[in-house]
Amino acid sequence: MGWVQSWGIAAILSLQSHGGPALSGFFRVVTLLGDEKFFLLFLPLVYWCFDKRLGLRLAVLVLLSNTLNLWLKWGFGLPRPPAPPVAHITEETGPGFPSGHTQSVTVAFGYVASQLQRWPVHIAAAVLVLLVGLSRIYLGVHYPHDVVGGLVIGYLALLLFVRLAPVAERQWAALGVARRCLMAVGAPLVLLAVWPGAGTASSLGALAGFGVGATIESEHVRFSPEGPLLQRLLRLVIGAVLVVAVYVGLKAVLPEGVLWSLIRYAAVALVASAAVPSLFVRLGLARAEASRLPAAAS
Repeated sequence: MGWVQSWGIAAILSLQSHGGPALSGFFRVVTLLGDEKFFLLFLPLVYWCFDKRLGLRLAVLVLLSNTLNLWLKWGFGLPRPPAPPVAHITEETGPGFPSGHTQSVTVAFGYVASQLQRWPVHIAAAVLVLLVGLSRIYLGVHYPHDVVGGLVIGYLALLLFVRLAPVAERQWAALGVARRCLMAVGAPLVLLAVWPGAGTASSLGALAGFGVGATIESEHVRFSPEGPLLQRLLRLVIGAVLVVAVYVGLKAVLPEGVLWSLIRYAAVALVASAAVPSLFVRLGLARAEASRLPAAAS
């Protein structure tokens, strides 16, 4: 890996040599598209205001991808670029390969583009993925091979998910409510037991929360994400305030540790997927979909 790292350092220094305060500020903003806090609001936004099914599938994909990324980071254990000679314009900790930001935006924006099937969306997704990848190199926190690795692994994960998601969804729908909740909690716990470290508790906790919350919502709330623009904007503002309040509040009161991280993120996802939609219906910001009719007697 010596020559690869040497070439990578030269590439980073070359890119940084063309920079300045404006470019640094631009890439600091762009890189936030792959950050946890961006997805904390982006995933509920899709779910609350555009398409419930797309939002839930997107959440599952991003959270599983993040778990895989952390496993690979700690499995490979490859270093980040050293400072000096590289300038760390922002700071990151932990192993570098593959780039988590690049992998996250690849699966997220790639999946949205694959579902909407519009060329402008495909082009926008490709540009954003490219910019986030460049930002990680320019900011000095990843080698080019880290970014390429995140892009390739993210694309492969996306292809696998697109193929398997419809099958898994049909099997999920065939389960009873109790079994869905049991699987929603049990599967992340099993994955966490496989590798309890590497910071996977947050992603797996959120996965459990979304699974349970979506089950509760589909049985007892059944809100519609449709509605006029103003109504959707109000949903976004109110929902974001509540989700951020739960996120920040639990972070302030709960101690550090794998179990507490699992609980905190599960609670945030549960609130976002079930409690907030229920509030929308109660406030008249979303209508409840028609109740499912019982099957006709034979």
